[in-house]
Amino acid sequence: MNRIAYILQAKTQYSLHSPFVFGLYNDVLVRKTDSKQLKTSTLCRPERRNAAIVYKLADHFSAKHLFIEGYGQSSLFGEWLCKVLPQLTATKGIAYENIAEVKPDSSIIVCPIESYKNTKNTICHQISSDTIIVVTDIHKDKNSENLWAELQNDTSNILTIDLFSCGLLFFRHELSVERYVLLV
Repeated sequence: MNRIAYILQAKTQYSLHSPFVFGLYNDVLVRKTDSKQLKTSTLCRPERRNAAIVYKLADHFSAKHLFIEGYGQSSLFGEWLCKVLPQLTATKGIAYENIAEVKPDSSIIVCPIESYKNTKNTICHQISSDTIIVVTDIHKDKNSENLWAELQNDTSNILTIDLFSCGLLFFRHELSVERYVLLV
């Protein structure tokens, strides 16, 4: 999907009926990032955009753990987030041992779309309703878009949100199964 088709399909706060998604959109996604360190960081532009989203999610949901899998400059990404959010502990690479030693509640997992299936197979029995998965590169190419469409059809993903630069997965069982494309 190109950016123009995405913009035409995307919704804003005025068409959101879910209270959870409406609050997430207004309180987190469209909120300006107040960290000046993001502007001076050495992250490239797409990573900076994703870092801002993860920063706002971690801050809003009081995340304690960040797991980063197969991400370009993942060490810089994790280091920057841990610097601006001192309560966050970053772990590079997702292995069962890493996840097993940490309670999965209040965790954010960042992985590219290509490694999502391996990531989910590793952590599927550790995911709690407070786990958020940020899937990057969902519109990188046709294969990535097909993987994202397949992931959206997976019923274990309760809520999926397409932000163009990344996708968000929530596993909150109190929510109904919904798919959103949001303009941020």
